[in-house]
Amino acid sequence: VASLVTLSARRDPQLRYFAQEMTDKISALGRAHEFVAPTGMMEENTLQGLLQQIFAPYTGEDGPRIVVSGENPAIHARSATPLALVFHELATNSAKYGALSGDDTKVTVSISFPEPEVLRVVWHEPGVKPNGDAGEGFGSRLLKMSVEGQMQGKIDRQWTDDGLIVTLDLSLPVLAG
Repeated sequence: VASLVTLSARRDPQLRYFAQEMTDKISALGRAHEFVAPTGMMEENTLQGLLQQIFAPYTGEDGPRIVVSGENPAIHARSATPLALVFHELATNSAKYGALSGDDTKVTVSISFPEPEVLRVVWHEPGVKPNGDAGEGFGSRLLKMSVEGQMQGKIDRQWTDDGLIVTLDLSLPVLAG
């Protein structure tokens, strides 16, 4: 699919940016599917394992630029696609406009269970200021559809004095299958 997108974009230079965006998303989904594919080597798939695959491209000289901590729940294979889309979108936005666009700032991701059937993931980008664009773009709609629709959760974005904080409260039963 990525090759078809790339080939199609070669005919129209105006489509190159869009094609690159789509190719990146397709690659992230491919990594997610490879992670959850039954190989017999893993007994269960975990959220941190999936995030490690998604965040692999974001490594600097000093190690990972996205640091994940906290709980490590098992996830069902069908949850991998929406999770991959959400975290790929957050990471690429950070690389373009946020903390990962600089040289040394790190993003933190913390995972917890604030309630018995709720998985909370907090994405924190220190030092990031709002970009002034109040509109909702494709990426924002994708995040909302994935979190609220497919994972039956909630997403909350807060701009604080310490940067951007995105809180995802996800249904643990939905993620676990």
